[in-house]
Amino acid sequence: MDQEAPTRPRVSRRALSAFAAGLGVCGLALLGAGVYEGFFAGRQVADIGGISGGPLVGQPAPEFTAGDLAQGKISLDGFRGKPLLLNFWATWCVPCRQELPTLQRFASDQRGRLAVLGLDELEGATDVTAFTRSLDVRYPLALDGDGSIAQRFRVQGLPTSFLIDAQGIIRQTHLGALDASTLRSWATS
Repeated sequence: MDQEAPTRPRVSRRALSAFAAGLGVCGLALLGAGVYEGFFAGRQVADIGGISGGPLVGQPAPEFTAGDLAQGKISLDGFRGKPLLLNFWATWCVPCRQELPTLQRFASDQRGRLAVLGLDELEGATDVTAFTRSLDVRYPLALDGDGSIAQRFRVQGLPTSFLIDAQGIIRQTHLGALDASTLRSWATS
């Protein structure tokens, strides 16, 4: 009994050209999405056609209580009566690291007028304490160890900041590192 060796299916040049064109289209779509994301990453979420992954500007901020670095508790309700800049960040996040000294200067300048609270994502107190000491960060810091607070705020990237008014209403949102000029504009809003 003679068995024929299996033959390899032939692929036409036309099929290969169509496949390559499809890959090219997919690559361009991914490149376009990356350019789009890069363009909007540092803009206020409220500026993006009213479409936001986070809570809508003008809505109450989700209430939370989180552990602080001294094993105490910090709650959003504890900041009522004073505007608050709530900043979600992590030690491994390069833009977050670059933003922390700017936030510390801002927090020092705003003392008594606008509070700053940093909320670290998915890290432990020991790592966060050592890291923030090395950068001389002195404004209040809390831990979102399981990421549940970030989920309630619908945080989609780090750093993400929220300007919350004295009544607990979100007035501004920002995805990406905050710079001094943006912080100055938030201080006057």
